[in-house]
Amino acid sequence: MLLFSLGGLLGAFCGMHIGSIGRWSGVRDFVQRSETVVQAIHQYEQEHGQPPADLQQLVPQYLAAIPSTGMGAYPHYEYHCGDDAYQGFRKNPWALSVDTPQWGINFDMLVYLPNQNYPKEGYGGVLERVGSWAYVHE
Repeated sequence: MLLFSLGGLLGAFCGMHIGSIGRWSGVRDFVQRSETVVQAIHQYEQEHGQPPADLQQLVPQYLAAIPSTGMGAYPHYEYHCGDDAYQGFRKNPWALSVDTPQWGINFDMLVYLPNQNYPKEGYGGVLERVGSWAYVHE
């Protein structure tokens, strides 16, 4: 009975580890896919002297349409600008975020700050850089 229980625990641990590897691969893919949105905002900002008020202002000149994140469970970008970004995201003129809770009970998220001034801790967790983005582990 003890061996059966230990085997079950080991199996659960291995399954969680494999799931974590797959999740991080998806996060890295997300960062690459999101580059078109990030570059469109930067280009708009350069041409207009300020970031767009919302992502819809990027369509159709900078993006054909607002893309999905490509992550089935988390399909939408949250765009923050103005006071929301300045006060909530370390004095950045704008920010992108995607809530990515695991198991439905935490507040993990991905965040992009154009000034790249990510803290080690913040937004309710510890930040881990993933390319030009950061993953917040709650």
